[in-house]
Amino acid sequence: MKKVGVALGLLVLLAALVVYQRSQQHRSETTFNIATAAIAEVSKTILASGNMRFDTQLELRSELIGVVSRVYVKQGDRVARGELLLELDKTLFRARFEQVSSTVAVQKTAIARLDVLLTEDRRKERQLRKLFDKNVLDQDSLSDAQNKVKLRILELEGAKYRLKQLQAELAQAEDSLAKTEFRAPEDALVITVGIKPGETVIPSAASIPGSSLVTLAKADSYIARLRVDEADLEDVSSGHGVYYPVDVRLVGAAPFYPGMSCRAEIVVSAAERTVAVPIAAILQDDKGAYVWSVKNNTAKRQAITLGVSSDVSQQALTGIAAGEAVIVGPARHMAGLEDGQTIAVNTPGGAQ
Repeated sequence: MKKVGVALGLLVLLAALVVYQRSQQHRSETTFNIATAAIAEVSKTILASGNMRFDTQLELRSELIGVVSRVYVKQGDRVARGELLLELDKTLFRARFEQVSSTVAVQKTAIARLDVLLTEDRRKERQLRKLFDKNVLDQDSLSDAQNKVKLRILELEGAKYRLKQLQAELAQAEDSLAKTEFRAPEDALVITVGIKPGETVIPSAASIPGSSLVTLAKADSYIARLRVDEADLEDVSSGHGVYYPVDVRLVGAAPFYPGMSCRAEIVVSAAERTVAVPIAAILQDDKGAYVWSVKNNTAKRQAITLGVSSDVSQQALTGIAAGEAVIVGPARHMAGLEDGQTIAVNTPGGAQ
């Protein structure tokens, strides 16, 4: 019985020795990948998608009822300040302008005639007064001459007032004629053209918008309206930086258009020129965060203090310096490492 117990003990010892040898063999056969802690910028970002739009837009509408005669621009055109975009049929507006202009000219002639007549009436009134003073003329004749002068003055004042009315009508007719032309108020990009030649435009009423003719936007006022996930809202505030990688094929000066979809990477926190360690190198246990540094093929556990994290790296505030090598994998073997263990490594360049 005693021999059986000794035999069993030897078997258990032999099995333990085999397991230990295999584990040591397995450990020695494992090759670890390493990377180097480096000075870099580490940014915490969140992704958001949205659409392109213009921050500054101007929609041209007509103040007149009229028929579009010509449209000179199309969507996507770049226009300069003062450039003619479209125009309405001028026939009726020009006729009205010319009619009022002629009436103004006639009224000015009438005023000039009344000026001459008033001068003549005053001359006659002065002659009759001299005769009256010499008792050659009766009072009634003098009064008739004086009244005629007064009536001529009133007639002249009425003619001048009528001229002012006609001049106001002429200015209005001239303004209406000018408003048949629609010009760019500033350098801009044509977003939409909402009218065609032959169509009738109507002006805006109290609560009814008029015909939309052309919509313009400042070419340099593109913005992206992003939809941020509700889980990320607490990390986002006005003024955060944005990375916006864009893959486009440009033909000439092909512009963006409102409504185009886009994605943006919003930077919610960042650390510039800091020690950055690959995420794959960082491990956690009940003692805190640590990495396995490597020197002369020897692994050493080093506790580190972490800061800002990105998708691929994290800021190391303390515990490791730039240029030190750290183990980044294989992850399944990193947890089994021991402090001071000799290991085989793959250098970043691939040499062992």
